[in-house]
Amino acid sequence: KAFTFSWKTGHIQMHSYLLKNVSLNALAYFVDQNFFDYPIYHQGSFKNLSIIKGRSFTQEEVSTKKKVLLIEEKFSDLLFGKEDAIGKEIRLPTNFLTESLPDTITPYTIIGVVKSYDYFPSNILDENYSALGNIFLPLNALSDFKGLNVLEDTLLVADNEEVAQSIGNALTMEGLTYISSLKLQRHALNNY
Repeated sequence: KAFTFSWKTGHIQMHSYLLKNVSLNALAYFVDQNFFDYPIYHQGSFKNLSIIKGRSFTQEEVSTKKKVLLIEEKFSDLLFGKEDAIGKEIRLPTNFLTESLPDTITPYTIIGVVKSYDYFPSNILDENYSALGNIFLPLNALSDFKGLNVLEDTLLVADNEEVAQSIGNALTMEGLTYISSLKLQRHALNNY
């Protein structure tokens, strides 16, 4: 048995309406409701994303483009401190067709908080008072973000190494590159 699911990522920079002189630089993941069930490839390894507060998307929220999102823990701490972020709103720019600042701002309701990968709070703000982090939106919400450049990733899940290897070989024959957990293990052993 094998199946795939995809997600898309784009970079969104926005002014924080909650904190003066702070901008948020978010890698926006446009995902389906299964995204948090499997590890993703991030900075050289596969990592599981864990929801530490709230919940993931429902199928209905994904299919109806409901204005909901999950935010990374450091964004939650920066914007809301000790207050619960669930149910609060974040305003996102949604029109990237012009070179100036996006002119369309849309409120999204926070339904979950995702554990941050890296240590914080020491690295929440850089020297330009900009916070780097991740936000997660329903896959179908991407159509609301006009002109946003995105990259697409696909994760193959197989219950058998032979199936995964044969699909990997087919991808290679098509001239495509792929990253597998087995390749990463071999690479780590060879480097060791």
